[in-house]
Amino acid sequence: MKIEIDSFVDSGFENQLEWLEQLVGLPSNTENKEDVERAAEFVDNKMEDLGFSILRREDPNFLRADHRIYSSNATSEEDVAICLVGHIDTVYPIHWEWERINENKIKGPGVMDMKGGLAVIVFALDAIKRASPTLFNRLKIRFIMNSDEEKGSTSSRRIFQSEYSDRISEALVFEPGRTEPEKEKVVVERKGSAPFEIVASVAGFPQHAGGRHQEGGSALHALMLLGSKIESMTDYDNGLTFNVTFPKDSTPEHGKRNVIPSEARFLVDCRYAVPGSVEAAIKKLNNDISNLNFDGTSDLDSRLIERLKRVEMMIIFQGEGSTGRPPMIMNKNLDLCNRYSRHAKECGLGHGRASLQGGVSDANFISETGIPVIDGLGPYGKNAHSLEDHDEWFDPESLRKRTKALARFLLDESG
Repeated sequence: MKIEIDSFVDSGFENQLEWLEQLVGLPSNTENKEDVERAAEFVDNKMEDLGFSILRREDPNFLRADHRIYSSNATSEEDVAICLVGHIDTVYPIHWEWERINENKIKGPGVMDMKGGLAVIVFALDAIKRASPTLFNRLKIRFIMNSDEEKGSTSSRRIFQSEYSDRISEALVFEPGRTEPEKEKVVVERKGSAPFEIVASVAGFPQHAGGRHQEGGSALHALMLLGSKIESMTDYDNGLTFNVTFPKDSTPEHGKRNVIPSEARFLVDCRYAVPGSVEAAIKKLNNDISNLNFDGTSDLDSRLIERLKRVEMMIIFQGEGSTGRPPMIMNKNLDLCNRYSRHAKECGLGHGRASLQGGVSDANFISETGIPVIDGLGPYGKNAHSLEDHDEWFDPESLRKRTKALARFLLDESG
């Protein structure tokens, strides 16, 4: 059956590429609810053709398109089943066209992150149905497709973490395959993320830097001291890192040299490998802010300290909760990785577990529930989130191999 299923993937491959081209041609930036809904409906049509039922989950805030839970004919609402996971939304506010560069490279918005992964799921199922309708009708499979992953899965995470956490036996996530030097290996662990913003402000009107310097308070000076403090909280040994950067559009007081900046802000990207480490770090940071416990303040003139006390600094989390996405922990994922890797190896893919990944995905949320999960099972490519260069691409041969590996895995797991 394994070799036979390969031939069905091959015979449907041109249809798979054509379907993916059409899907990529549908804009689906997370912020444009109507566009994302149209793209999701395109996937709905194919899943209905495959005989899957469709359950929609609304965003409680009505900002995002509906999330989808597709269930195979053999899967009841109460069944515990294998779950295939992908997202329909992309990062691109400006659409651009599918372009075939050569036989190993096709460009397009979201073509690898992660519409290519959706094509793997859909056409692995399609190949199984064509190869053996009887066996296909016995498959217990759920396919969860959300519409807000690129914005932190703020409304869809509840599907993984509460609504269906007791109905998922194990999960496979189809984010893009790894790049060199670990090309196409299986992701079994990821760092967590806690992105936040620091906003500094001084009550009252901005003071003139020449005439009323001592009476003012510099939000920018406070942030400069705090930025050094935050960077110094990095702990490489424990997998905790902080990166401080100014927003692209941030110029305090429009850069007026003679005005003391009463408002300023910067962004912080925090990644962490150990559960609980970020909570402890943020608690300490809040305490340091309250007490002006920054490097260099002990050497300042007392009147400069008074200026700093006039600055209010707040930590604002970026839509992912107070601790962002939790780490994806490896220990429960290795058996699933090994079972999938056997098929990946036979299909000519990289196999075995990849090293700890710094990027995050929905696998982070699934892992926190204790459900075995693996990731990075979409086609290989590069330049995801290429907002300015529009250079995101994938390797179509990797798409074919990934589809074969998933089809083989599902057949094997079905007994």
